[in-house]
Amino acid sequence: MAKAFVSSILTANDLREGWSVFLTRDGRWSRDWADLRVAASAEEGAELSALGAAEEAARHVVGAYLVEIDAEGRAKLRRERIRAEGPTHRADLRRADALTEAA
Repeated sequence: MAKAFVSSILTANDLREGWSVFLTRDGRWSRDWADLRVAASAEEGAELSALGAAEEAARHVVGAYLVEIDAEGRAKLRRERIRAEGPTHRADLRRADALTEAA
């Protein structure tokens, strides 16, 4: 039985600054989770993956991949929440502009 598709977003790393970035609805890469483009089906997920590969080929980003999100729009994996927010062990090192909260 095939695994059901889970809503996902596209993430990568910015080549100029190294930040984790996320694709927005208007096709920009952003450091925060506001107005993200969400793939709600396998077809949309494939489209986002292809877009990520094209952005890598154009050398805009590196390491593009899909991140599964929950019903509240938060990354399902703690690793991805940490990438978005910063370290968990020292609050003074966290990104001030992070919109999600660490679990």
